[in-house]
Amino acid sequence: HGLQRLAPFLGRIFVGQEGVKQYFTIISDLLSYDDMKFSDYIVDVDASTVSVRGEATFLWKSTGNSWEEVFTYRLRFDDEAKVLAYEVWADSGAAFLASKGLLHDEE
Repeated sequence: HGLQRLAPFLGRIFVGQEGVKQYFTIISDLLSYDDMKFSDYIVDVDASTVSVRGEATFLWKSTGNSWEEVFTYRLRFDDEAKVLAYEVWADSGAAFLASKGLLHDEE
């Protein structure tokens, strides 16, 4: 979700095993994280979805800019418990500013 021009992993749909590999390669090339924690799990058996609230400190590797973030993961499963969709709801503005080296702790 989000505008693709803000970061290469936003606003795109990554499909299949190759798409998953591509997504996580992009993420690991650009970002690192520390102290990731999860809470507030919501399981919807009827919709075959799981949502979870996460918190972490992220670092945009090339600029050294970091930010604390609260985000949500939403996973949708098929009848065999295979992941059909993996959605991330996060602060695309902070990621964009960090990618440009414009994110500062005092803001």
